[in-house]
Amino acid sequence: MGISRVSVPWCGSTPANGFQWRELTNLNGSHLGFELRCGEETEGECHPETTTTAAVERLDVVLRDVWMPTVTRSDLSTIGPTRPLSGSLSVSADFVDRGGGVQGAELLVDGVVHRRVDVGDLACVKPHVAPVPCPTTGRVMVPVDTRAFADGAHNLELRLVDVAGNRTSVGPVAVVTKNHQSTERRTVPGRVSLRKATLQVVYGARAHLEGSVDGLDDAPLPDAAVEVAWRVNADGTTFTQLETAVTDSSGRFSVPVGPGPSRVYRIRYGASEAIAEVNVRAPLRLRATPSKTRNGRSVKFRGSIPGATAPGVRVELQARAGRKWVPFRTAALRRGRFAASYRFTNTSVRTRYRFRAVVRADPDLPYAPGTSKIVEVLVRP
Repeated sequence: MGISRVSVPWCGSTPANGFQWRELTNLNGSHLGFELRCGEETEGECHPETTTTAAVERLDVVLRDVWMPTVTRSDLSTIGPTRPLSGSLSVSADFVDRGGGVQGAELLVDGVVHRRVDVGDLACVKPHVAPVPCPTTGRVMVPVDTRAFADGAHNLELRLVDVAGNRTSVGPVAVVTKNHQSTERRTVPGRVSLRKATLQVVYGARAHLEGSVDGLDDAPLPDAAVEVAWRVNADGTTFTQLETAVTDSSGRFSVPVGPGPSRVYRIRYGASEAIAEVNVRAPLRLRATPSKTRNGRSVKFRGSIPGATAPGVRVELQARAGRKWVPFRTAALRRGRFAASYRFTNTSVRTRYRFRAVVRADPDLPYAPGTSKIVEVLVRP
């Protein structure tokens, strides 16, 4: 820790109170000490019997962070050269940081930054007012539009940057992109249909939309090109075109659904269209600090919903009372995070309380309704 500047009073010939101020700069170290004396370095009058106080009004403190972020999981390697990439997709990573927290993530394409996303909230923006201003654990998702660069071989690299500028990279991973589809596909009139119009998917899991294309005579159409587009299932979103799926010899096709929020898929073959919904339960996270306290004190509840950045979504906090869950607070999401507090006032015996968070359906929430895991707080009288 370095103290860059401090002003210290010393006894001198000033009209107001007999003290002058000296500014000390370029100070380095973990401690700072100073003392007041009378009768030295002054032409004014000092009164040793008078009680004198000094106050340091501001310290600019620099905390040294030498630890690089750690990536505990990333799906970057799973999108490698197994098949060509096209359209829009996202790359995610789970991280842990021992220092001031992760500030942002960058996706590099052929060594050049293609997209950067911020991880923390306003506390993560300089000047910092907390020792740990940014998240030390969490998941980050970086979108990438493969149509922004030419078809062919490329290298993708995911880089995490913490608040001190330390960097950790995953990759590079070799991929192949292909966004210009061949027009030499069959355009025989037909109908497209889906095996399931609704999929229920766990957050972070992968799935497939399956369907088929049949001719007007109900015979399967092999080698038929099906256009695939998707959008996030929230108000104000638009469809993004993905790669074309091609039917097999039995007229069937399969569209991979990667990890992410709830989405709406539009499948087209000629004039025929089918719509599918992929519903992902909101990955609602909740923690309570401290987990042990006493009556008369407060507990802070904090939580998040990754990817839920639209303002206005509210989270309901509930406490277990007998066989029922009773709401006691609501908190608004801000950049995917929420916070609330509760003060215990009626605990006369040692009690273990149980809490959870619930988010309901909302046009601005890109997920289906969800419930967090239960957290417990031990309260003593």
